[in-house]
Amino acid sequence: MRAAAHASHPSVPMPIAIGRRPTGASPCDCSGFTLIELMVALALAAIISVSIMFISSQARLAYDGTVKKVDVYSRFRFALKSIENDIKNWIPTSDLEFYTDGRGRGSKTNYHWDPGEELPDRKDDRGPGVVDGGIAGQYDEYAQIVERHYVGREKLQAEDKRHAAFQLYFRTVTFADGAMRVANVEYMLVDPNYDANNADQPQNERGNARGAVPRPPRKVKPEFVQDLTLIKIVRYQDISFRGIQKIAETPIQRRVIEVASNVTDFSIDYLVDREFRGRANPDFRTPEQEFSKPSEIVTRPRAEPALGVGGGYRKIFGYGTVKLGEKMQLATGYPERRGDDGLTKGAGGGAHDPLRFGFRGNQEISFAELVPGDKIFVFKASSRGQQAQGAAAQSAGNANQFVKFPDGDFTVKTNLDGLLEFNEDIDSTGWNGQPQTQLYYKAAYIPGAVRVTLRMVDDNGENPKTLQREIWLRRRSR
Repeated sequence: MRAAAHASHPSVPMPIAIGRRPTGASPCDCSGFTLIELMVALALAAIISVSIMFISSQARLAYDGTVKKVDVYSRFRFALKSIENDIKNWIPTSDLEFYTDGRGRGSKTNYHWDPGEELPDRKDDRGPGVVDGGIAGQYDEYAQIVERHYVGREKLQAEDKRHAAFQLYFRTVTFADGAMRVANVEYMLVDPNYDANNADQPQNERGNARGAVPRPPRKVKPEFVQDLTLIKIVRYQDISFRGIQKIAETPIQRRVIEVASNVTDFSIDYLVDREFRGRANPDFRTPEQEFSKPSEIVTRPRAEPALGVGGGYRKIFGYGTVKLGEKMQLATGYPERRGDDGLTKGAGGGAHDPLRFGFRGNQEISFAELVPGDKIFVFKASSRGQQAQGAAAQSAGNANQFVKFPDGDFTVKTNLDGLLEFNEDIDSTGWNGQPQTQLYYKAAYIPGAVRVTLRMVDDNGENPKTLQREIWLRRRSR
């Protein structure tokens, strides 16, 4: 009866004996986590969480570092490709940059500049055009490499160091305004924060005009290092049909293109493989290095104290000048009996006239930089509306001989210790065996190769990287 009563009242608990497991109960029904087990589990979870956070942060840092490297190397690739394309199309030229042939003194058409033929270089929204072309404030005849430096400190560096801020100025075929153009191009490193970096300088040493081409760096603070920029300045004439009719009125166009930012160093050295009257061990030199060991005196780089911190050097790739007001050595044309090919003049039916042009016994010039195939323009002072220098201007006999040398472009065939022989024949039958003196000349040349060095940092001014590229312009044997 009691059992039936308990069954009819389920709310009444059945008595359970302490220490006994109920019949039919699971063995784990009465088990649980102890405090020690819980603490161990929490500790393991914390360790796993910290590990995941550490791995994630390291992966993030690695990703950010990779992105920064990719960005820097992308800038390297674009900058070096732009420079390489332009240098490979380098055009050796010895004329003023922009002129109208045949409209100078005497209206002489000779495919070269004559006094009075230069075009006006008009000011645009970035200032006068010639301030950024070679020598500031004037037209230039030849390509140039300008070596200048600035003082700066990258982040994490303990002290200031000297950095390279070279300039390369030359004529080439380049892409501008949607077309390939023959243009004068200059690559240079500039400082957009020039005034802030040089606040301690006098006012006349500062003052980047608004909208003007920024100035090359002089002294750069660490917080502004990443703002240094490599730019490309392109100047050309946009010739139209109307411009052909009135070429003198065709304005000179200028474009300033940002090639790469975050550039802290930009330098260019060039191949020197022949020195005065002889072959040299080929090596790359900067203008400063060649100044100490020149190929020959007449093409020695110029030392210019005003160029940057500690002064600088300017390498000009040319012989002679069309600016007759500048002092220069005048050459001589020598009639010879034999040429380098062994042909005697007038014998054996040979057409080669073995005239030699240059200098004998001159210890400063041997045309060492010219190679077979290069062009040299030879002319008389009288053909430029100028008076000859020295004895040629004083002696009628010399003057009569002087006018017998034909003006023109001649192709270098051989360089015999500073005396050039040409592919073109020159008639010297009326010279009576006498040399023709007081001859002007101009000849542009290009180096066999150049080596471009760029150093860049990331947007924070950190993680500097340096890359070099050798660009071969020609592989002729000298």
